[in-house]
Amino acid sequence: MKFNLFNHGFQKFKVDKKKMKILKKIKSQINKISGNVIKKRNIKIEDFHKLIDPKKNFNEVRLKIISEINKKNLNNLLFALLKENLINFFGPDIAVQKKINLVIQKPYDPNYVTLHKDSPPNSAHELVIWLPLMDCKKTNAFKFLTIKNSKKIENMFKKNFTERKINDFAENNAKSLNTKFGEFIIFWTGIYHFSGMNCEKHTRWSLNLRYKNLFSPYGSKGFLDYFEPINYSPLTSLGIK
Repeated sequence: MKFNLFNHGFQKFKVDKKKMKILKKIKSQINKISGNVIKKRNIKIEDFHKLIDPKKNFNEVRLKIISEINKKNLNNLLFALLKENLINFFGPDIAVQKKINLVIQKPYDPNYVTLHKDSPPNSAHELVIWLPLMDCKKTNAFKFLTIKNSKKIENMFKKNFTERKINDFAENNAKSLNTKFGEFIIFWTGIYHFSGMNCEKHTRWSLNLRYKNLFSPYGSKGFLDYFEPINYSPLTSLGIK
């Protein structure tokens, strides 16, 4: 079954073949940054769990990598990769979350993304890009609840269903999308999603990016604090000169 962003709340897309070199450049830079952080050369991020010193705090390493990634201003490269899709949804006036978020999930790591939705506190006028840096399938794939089933979960919360019943409903009704390197998922902040434990052989690396129309309502994460402009229409460009 093909899922549609506006009917289901999420949709898988492919990177244009002409832009794959941009994605490969992004991955190469993240590979290099990650290797520098753990002081190893020519690493493969998929095998990161084998390379990192078990004595080190894994989350501290991840945060260091995120910090270094955000110094490289990869947002411009990522926007070049996604520009046509984003303008199609938002028009030319676009804001992006300032800091790129990186998720690194080791095999059998109990610290995984649990069931949640982003809006609120994020704006319901945002879209999230989930961009894996490797092939993700089975337990390495991300899981989404459709708009319809997300509303059912909302009602379960309102009726004080137990956490176990809500999680069981989510697990039984979630749609898991295998996503290859060169594919990405766009989803609406109003749907529930989660990852679960990674039971595959490789560490999963993925980027989370949030975009919205520059002039649409913001959530508690507001303009200039968490977001910045990344593209202007000709009229907006004229008005800010």
